Amino acid sequence: DLYPDKYKEIIHAAISAQPTLADEVVTMALNKGISSCTSIVETAINADPSYIDFVVTAAAHSTPEQLSEIVRIAVITEPDSADYIVQSLAKEHPSKIVDILQSAIGAVPFVGEYVVEALLAIFPNDAEIVITTAVRESSAHREYVKRIIEIAQNAGVDSVKLEAYAINGGATTEELSQVLNNKK
Repeated sequence: DLYPDKYKEIIHAAISAQPTLADEVVTMALNKGISSCTSIVETAINADPSYIDFVVTAAAHSTPEQLSEIVRIAVITEPDSADYIVQSLAKEHPSKIVDILQSAIGAVPFVGEYVVEALLAIFPNDAEIVITTAVRESSAHREYVKRIIEIAQNAGVDSVKLEAYAINGGATTEELSQVLNNKK
């Protein structure tokens, strides 16, 4: 309350000094309304990236209407943690898997294969929505589409179902045959 213009320094110092309180620091900063959600999330992640799942979960809990923006800024800030970001938020908001996937892949397209792998590990029954959404969101990057198909196949998704899901997402039969025929 005393130094709202120094919020970045305060958040960074608090999390650096006590990383296990990252979620509480983020929640408090959001509740005080000292800055935008995305700025607070970015600052908290930069303070200690290893607590990213706590940061994004706390932010999404405090401001669920900004879930897509939280995913976007978190994946841009720390793309190597995209799988953890998506997995943590999907566990907390399972009805928002499509929004989470769209935001993550839209922000940093190359994370598609990692987030698909992470989501199929915890939501194997949602393979259709995960694969279809990931392929559709990666359509501008055809090499990523093939990697997503390969990851889904390696995760044990039935080949017939995988073909249908990928085609529904916009994969071509050529892409499917290139990936699936290499595995036979």
